Amino acid sequence: MKKNTKNLLSVLLVALMLLCSLPLAVFAQEATDAITWSFNEKTATLTVSGEGAIANYSVVDDKTVSPAPWWKFLRKVDKIVIGEGITEIGTCSFYASTAKEIVFPSSLKRIGFSAFAGNTNLTEIILPDGLETVEEGAFLSCPMVEKVFVPESVTSFFPYFFNYMYPLNLKEFVNLSETAYDYCYLFTTFDEDIYYDLASYCLKCMFDTEMDPEIPDDMKDEYAYTHSAKYCNERLGTSFPTEYSKEAASQLEDLFDYHYTNRFPGHLSLVCKEESAQHDIFKQRGMPHKLYETGEACNCLETTGTYGENITWSVDLANHTLTFDGTGAMPEEEPDYSRYMSFVDTIKFAEGSSITSISEEAVGDMTWEGNLVIPASVENIGGSSSDTSSFLTDLRSVSVDKDNPKYFDMDGVLYERGEDGTKLLYCSPIKTGEFTVPEDVIAIEASAFNGARLDTIVIPETVRSFGDELFSSSDADVYFYDGADVTIPRNLLTRFTGTLHCKTDSKLCELFDYFADYKIDMIEDKAVDHIEIETLPDREYEFRANLALSGHTVRVYYADGSSVVRNATAIEYESGLTWKIGKGTVDVYYGTFKISYEITVNPIEYTDIAVGESRTETNETDKNYYVFFRFIPEVTAEYHFNYNDGNEGVSSEIFDQNMERITANGWTTSMQEILTAGETYYISMYVWAGKTDTISISESYHPASDWIIDKEPTCITVGSKHRECLDCGKVLAEEGLLVVPDANTALSDWIVDKEATCTAAGEKHKECVDCHEILERAEIAKKEHIPAAVPGKAATCEETGLTDGAVCSVCGEVLTAQETIPAKGHTDADNDGNCDICGQKLREPTLAEKIMAFLQKILDFFRRLFS
Repeated sequence: MKKNTKNLLSVLLVALMLLCSLPLAVFAQEATDAITWSFNEKTATLTVSGEGAIANYSVVDDKTVSPAPWWKFLRKVDKIVIGEGITEIGTCSFYASTAKEIVFPSSLKRIGFSAFAGNTNLTEIILPDGLETVEEGAFLSCPMVEKVFVPESVTSFFPYFFNYMYPLNLKEFVNLSETAYDYCYLFTTFDEDIYYDLASYCLKCMFDTEMDPEIPDDMKDEYAYTHSAKYCNERLGTSFPTEYSKEAASQLEDLFDYHYTNRFPGHLSLVCKEESAQHDIFKQRGMPHKLYETGEACNCLETTGTYGENITWSVDLANHTLTFDGTGAMPEEEPDYSRYMSFVDTIKFAEGSSITSISEEAVGDMTWEGNLVIPASVENIGGSSSDTSSFLTDLRSVSVDKDNPKYFDMDGVLYERGEDGTKLLYCSPIKTGEFTVPEDVIAIEASAFNGARLDTIVIPETVRSFGDELFSSSDADVYFYDGADVTIPRNLLTRFTGTLHCKTDSKLCELFDYFADYKIDMIEDKAVDHIEIETLPDREYEFRANLALSGHTVRVYYADGSSVVRNATAIEYESGLTWKIGKGTVDVYYGTFKISYEITVNPIEYTDIAVGESRTETNETDKNYYVFFRFIPEVTAEYHFNYNDGNEGVSSEIFDQNMERITANGWTTSMQEILTAGETYYISMYVWAGKTDTISISESYHPASDWIIDKEPTCITVGSKHRECLDCGKVLAEEGLLVVPDANTALSDWIVDKEATCTAAGEKHKECVDCHEILERAEIAKKEHIPAAVPGKAATCEETGLTDGAVCSVCGEVLTAQETIPAKGHTDADNDGNCDICGQKLREPTLAEKIMAFLQKILDFFRRLFS
């Protein structure tokens, strides 16, 4: 847009401000040549106007970045208005705003990546007709959205649009786009509708806290918890503590975990056009939906059928129930009703049915909310699967008909009878407290305690067989008394978050290398006093090589003075230790006891390299490894590191003298960075097995200047700086300069820009006392006129007169205009030839008139005489 057009827009904006009779805080800036914006503080409305595309921006964080110019007001805004003429909304343009309403123009064609991400107040997303593209994460983390409308014009719709939106409380999704969308993401739901609202609010608290720069980092968890707990207490009548603690926060999370389920939410209305690809997907997946044309529920879903030769099925979508009837074994094949699995809460068996097996294929791909009652006729669960209970792990509860000869349940736990003993198949995830596995149990199936909410689980020595991932997603205290003849699977503790307590002679000790990341306590026969390092691994700690538990042994000293050598149960070291050069501390654990020792980290070998030189490394081994080069630049400049290898790219990093990583090139064949003269740098090169790689530093570099400030930042406006070549002036690097927003920025008193007169309003502004950025504008009311009287004059018989008037004594403006008084005109009522008013002789009277006048005088005399 031309400069004079921009100036005209600025003049128009000022004119609009002057029309307001009350002082109004309006912030206005130019974003680009074609885009302008303003923020009305009184209405909390952000308006972006102009033509073409809103640029791509970055998110405000701790570093200097390039945010949208209106970023400071995004946490104050209630409404965002995108003006007609805008065609694209760029990356992160309105990131983390508090807008409750967004008005889109009909000219809009594209919404970019994370354009409206982090909005925690938005309840509706009504996309305009004519929009063509909605990019990934456009509405990332918008947990309060209840309604979405996607017009038919949208042809590019990122498939994970809602995965990143957290639409827990979504109630209506109208998709008229020809781009079909798979709604499986919607199955992360809750068993009661109230938890959608609660979870959405808690997510809102979490996001608001993370995005609020005024909340200190060490207070964010407390802020999010206290607000969420108060809301839950008010809505549910719960009694979460008002003061924050990790335990209380964990209990709040458990509330939602407890009510979490995988089913289609009954309150959600999906809407599509009848003749559309979206409608075909809904039919294929068996998803309840409405037709846009009629607004009525579509009845195109087949909810009954057969499974095998002798079994029938029916699905009640309204009540989320799958019912079987018939006789014999279920086939081990995918059923026709599989597309309904995600909508089913409960499985039933019709009265009088005699089904003898429940195959994994029949129900294994579904999760549901409710109780599965295994009838007396069932002789097999899982079909030919070796893990007969694998499909049970997501159930809330399982019970068995008391007349079933093979299976039985007791206090929320499912068992299978056998000739050698009992097998534990499943423990309900809603079971709490302490649970001791009965001593007649000889085997526990895989994932039997998946998601268990038990505080304590005790496994006796009688158990001789264990399944994989036994305690997945459980944080219980597990007391493991394994016998001498058991086999322990290496992934026994996969996804276990609790504490494992085991005996010193446990078979688990042999697997501590695999369990190094888990909490392990030792069950001792006598009290432990302390531990000491016995042996350490015979190895070097090289770059990126994680420290191993193998070889770490400790001497355990008991309270009675005796001691014994044991394998360490865990090790810990500071984050990033294996990336550094120098000394580091390693903590060695035996149960809850800890001892530390110091190691030398990354005793790397390196070769010096200078500008114009190249180095070649040939890897003749069958393993990939890193080599290092030391580079000490003579001048501060932009250096180019070039690679040539047998693959499509090479992974490389630049480290400073403390082995802190400065930059990485990913998988490309070159890297460049401005480095400081006299500093020591290490450059790594990843050498593939059996390959030859070469690194060189190009001689054609630009000596870099110090940072040059192009524009100082203000409390609103982002500044900028750059580095340039000292020889040719080429810009080598650019960065933004950003002042962290301060809601309490001090304002000056009113500063007069234009004095008011009695004919025109004046102008004034307030500005930041620090940076002098204009923060508020207002008009000064016109001055009162001082009137001066203008006397009139009376009309005569022949001349006109004037009424009284008034004018301003300063500017002379007429305040009260004088009006003309018409001349009165002569009158001669007595016909004596003279004016009755002014006496002017008008004519000579006739003789008859004179006689009549004389007689009239005589008549008048006698009237006065006798009156």
